[in-house]
Amino acid sequence: MNSLRVEIQLHISKKKQLMLYTKFYFDDNPVPLNWGALLKFIYHHEKALTEKELDFCYAVGKMIKKLPSFHRVPYGVMNDEDMAFFIHHAVEKEIPLYSIKSRSLIKVDSFIPITITVYQKGAGIRCRLQQRHEWFKTPPKWFIFEWKKNRYWMSSQLIIRHITQPMDHLITQLLDYPEMIIPKKKIPSFIRTYYEPHKKRFHWQIQTDLTRLVPQKITPVPILEVNYVDPMLMLAIKFQYGNIRIEGDYDEKYINDQETNTQYMRDKKKETEFQSQLMDLFTEYELPFMLEDPGHIGFFFDKVIPQLESKKWTVHSSVEDFNVKTAPSELCFQLGSEGKDWFHFEPNATLDGQVVSLQEMAALMIKYKGFVKTKRGFVKLSDDTQNALSCLSKMGALKANQTFNKVQIMPFLLGNQAKGTSPEASDLVDRLSDITVPDKAVISKDFNGTLRNYQNVGVKWIQFLYKGGMGGVLADDMGLGKTVQVLAFCSSVQSDQPICIIGPTNVLYNWQTEIERFLPDKKVLVYAGAQRHQNKHKLETVDFVVTSFGVVRNDIDVFSSVSWEAVIVDEAQFMKNPQAQISKAMKLLQGNFRLVMTGTPIENQLSDIWNLFDFVMPGYCGLQSQFEEQLSVSNGQLIKTRIKPFLLRREKKDVLDSLPEKTEMMIRCDLTDEQQQLYQTVLEVAKKGIQNAQGKRDTMHVLTALLKLRQVCIHPRLVKEWGEQDLPSAKFEFYKEKCLALIQMGHKVVTFTQFSQMLDILEEWLITQDIYFERIDGSVTGKKRMDAIERFQKSDRPGVFIISLKAGGIGINLTSADYVIHFDPWWNPAVQAQATDRVHRLGQTNKVMVYNLISAGTIEDKIHSLQEEKKSLIDQIIDVENAEDKTIDIDEMKRFILDA
Repeated sequence: MNSLRVEIQLHISKKKQLMLYTKFYFDDNPVPLNWGALLKFIYHHEKALTEKELDFCYAVGKMIKKLPSFHRVPYGVMNDEDMAFFIHHAVEKEIPLYSIKSRSLIKVDSFIPITITVYQKGAGIRCRLQQRHEWFKTPPKWFIFEWKKNRYWMSSQLIIRHITQPMDHLITQLLDYPEMIIPKKKIPSFIRTYYEPHKKRFHWQIQTDLTRLVPQKITPVPILEVNYVDPMLMLAIKFQYGNIRIEGDYDEKYINDQETNTQYMRDKKKETEFQSQLMDLFTEYELPFMLEDPGHIGFFFDKVIPQLESKKWTVHSSVEDFNVKTAPSELCFQLGSEGKDWFHFEPNATLDGQVVSLQEMAALMIKYKGFVKTKRGFVKLSDDTQNALSCLSKMGALKANQTFNKVQIMPFLLGNQAKGTSPEASDLVDRLSDITVPDKAVISKDFNGTLRNYQNVGVKWIQFLYKGGMGGVLADDMGLGKTVQVLAFCSSVQSDQPICIIGPTNVLYNWQTEIERFLPDKKVLVYAGAQRHQNKHKLETVDFVVTSFGVVRNDIDVFSSVSWEAVIVDEAQFMKNPQAQISKAMKLLQGNFRLVMTGTPIENQLSDIWNLFDFVMPGYCGLQSQFEEQLSVSNGQLIKTRIKPFLLRREKKDVLDSLPEKTEMMIRCDLTDEQQQLYQTVLEVAKKGIQNAQGKRDTMHVLTALLKLRQVCIHPRLVKEWGEQDLPSAKFEFYKEKCLALIQMGHKVVTFTQFSQMLDILEEWLITQDIYFERIDGSVTGKKRMDAIERFQKSDRPGVFIISLKAGGIGINLTSADYVIHFDPWWNPAVQAQATDRVHRLGQTNKVMVYNLISAGTIEDKIHSLQEEKKSLIDQIIDVENAEDKTIDIDEMKRFILDA
């Protein structure tokens, strides 16, 4: 194979001039090196030479000069710069170089075959170059060349490349001095600069443990030292490196541990981060950096210290007065009585065994942000105690001679420790405490059922209210068995007077069924229908009268003339409007006890909760205007405290370990092309109509537009003007595919929609597919409704139950199904959740999957956003302090459409 061979040899002339002899061979034939002859050679052998060989020849050819005749080699390179250029290009172009003298290959390497010895002397170390004398021989063993910062060391048979400046500096130092002395404080720099980067570039003979001499990099442990020097809390930040603790303002870069002979490198960046963590917490909690106020100090221990410890800080505190217990302290109120039904708070209470003044505690709590002074220092009051003190103070209860009846006193006792100072007061405290004990409630042997622990608590709560002449709101989550709790309570009632149960029409026969199941010996009358007056004479001869809101409204003269032992209202959200005739009629009923049941204590307005309490405990929440004023001036905590004893709400997640998992999924369906075109047409018409309409026409346009837009999203066939065109529906296509798959897998599916026309479409399709189905809408009531539910529940076949949301969202049990599909969203998420809980409730043994179908990029997306707001609103009624008045008004709906 043709190849170019380049031979070189360094030579020092008699005049002490260094030069580089060179010879070129091609196919073992000498190549003439004068510039003209070399160019001719390149021209004739261009195809035989590699690209790198050509580049090399062109680059160095001009530098090669003819030498005088007394030189042994006719051609060479004369000056240092040209020699460096020649060597650099040979190395970079990977041109092998051979020795003229030995004709052997000159090796190119990065490793320098010299030995450096490192040993310790005193606190420092020393370096010595082995065979140092060989560097001073003549001619020298090594020659150094540099071309544009590329350094090369060259001997007769070796070229060293990649010489760094520190390497060059190190060798220079070792040549200049027999020993290189490195004091202790410069050892880290020596190791970082010379040793670590060049471990594999020299032979190192290490005669000491360098790792022990290298400063270790570790993360410091932040330490906060806390001391109290009256009247100020003193804080000091320190950092721990190994066994050494340094101040935050320590100046040195390295830390020496004399005991272990270890040196640490400070991590100032991390130290700054830790300091910022502390400062950020002060800013977050709006604490002054000078902590003098006991409230601020207590808050610092209560909030800031736990945060620091969670971030791996070590806190050393010598302050005992401000140590906060794991469980905040609670006042034990002293309750006295004046007669049987009137109570007062004694002026003193006990706190951690110490007698304290209530008025003083209330003042200190405000002054010191929840902390009060005791004999052992400042301690934090529990949230319940703080709320009670605050409300008592606002109500003037801490004043001398202030008395309360049983109803008024209960909110302040519930959730707080109390001790009666009289038999009457002790009895009230004991009975309140007994409610929360989950032992069995005292019920009749006639009750044919078993209660869970939380249901026993619920029954005892109802019994307490009943015996105390009070009313209540049972607001347990849907599916927790409110009906069975009420019937268990009813079994314990001993009276000749009947119990009246009122609810929507579609739950009446469900109540009849449940009464016959749990209390088979009791007589029940469903008072409903056009022929109901024929049973008027039976109202006071049975144990239970079950009737509807509408019947009570229409027959109020009949119902208000009966003395009921108890009036129980199911689905009480139906009487949310205090101005409605049904609300006014209900408040005329005469009953020794009133209880309302609802899974959603609020729907569209916070005033709903006022109306419920105005029914069960008339006058307790004051006038509606007063109630709303209290909310508007942020007295929500006072309202929450007042209603707390009379509103019982438990959620499934808190009381049911065995209820199967429920998974909800929002399915966003893109409209079909035809559907999208129709939607845009309706939307544009709606916008123009709204912009041009005024007064009542404005409202009508908005409501009509909303209806038509929602109908297009569900199925174009619902829109009257386009119903005959049979345009496709994206949701319906998804539904058919999903439903068929579920039926084939043996599942039962419950489908909710607000539109009866959509039920017609679903029914038509189910018939064509020969799928078993049942249907409930507004026209299916009474026994037909119960029969449909019973058939579906008992059927072993997979099937579908199609239900109108309003007609079937309450009062039914469909636990044989395990899939729920909401075909269209409703404004209030509580309504949808209540419908879902027809399936996800007690008795369900399978996981429940819920699909919420949404038409993407449409008005339904906006409805979904509103639902999220409503969820927050519903949460707030149980946590009233954060509640704000929310309504759905026509202007809000206009914005929905105009912004679409």
